[in-house]
Amino acid sequence: MNIVSEIIAQRRQEFESRMRQAAQNAQNGIFQQNLDSSTSTSSTSSSSETTLSDVDNQYADIAKKQSEATKKKNSTTDKTDTTSYDNSTQKEGSGSDKWNINDRYHVTGIRSANKNKYVDIITEMSKKYGLPVNLIQRVIEVESDFNNNDSSSAGAQGLMQLMPGTAKGYGVTDPYDPRQNIEAGVKMLSQNLKKYNGNLVLSLAAYNAGSGNVHKYGGVPPFKETINYIKKITGISV
Repeated sequence: MNIVSEIIAQRRQEFESRMRQAAQNAQNGIFQQNLDSSTSTSSTSSSSETTLSDVDNQYADIAKKQSEATKKKNSTTDKTDTTSYDNSTQKEGSGSDKWNINDRYHVTGIRSANKNKYVDIITEMSKKYGLPVNLIQRVIEVESDFNNNDSSSAGAQGLMQLMPGTAKGYGVTDPYDPRQNIEAGVKMLSQNLKKYNGNLVLSLAAYNAGSGNVHKYGGVPPFKETINYIKKITGISV
């Protein structure tokens, strides 16, 4: 029971106690059994009921004001966070966000040291394929930390870590060429978003583990690498 309910219950108990005492006094002949007694009892009752009503209204009003204050605070916080995030995105480039990723997800920010790396190519591909600049940047940072000569033990190559077969399928002749690599990676992510109706989590899962595994497991594959990959980019724990 909260403090408001406790106070109201206490007031009601006091009122009932007064009424019982008034009835007992009337039976003992302490009060006059006449209109004056009736008027006095009625007045006492009315006064007590009014007090209860006032208490109910006062604490209901307090609860209402507290609720409104909380909502206002949360609204202000959300607005501040969104504005800060949007301003950051605008500074990174004026690309496109076809799938409203930034409205639906909170993509993890990148380090300031990587902020301006390949930004012209990234912005160009953002406009061409509809992926927000900050998402492309974060994928590149997680994949290769913006090292265009990076190669993984599994054979993935370049900025967006394309497998040789994938790179070939997207017409990439040099996987270490920043423009070719970024365009192929962004195009693949764009196709994934289309396939999964704008679901970024499934799109990233398919990018990391392959769409075949997403289909096989009916969602995010239970691979530690894929689960960590999604969390690094979106902050979402799958």
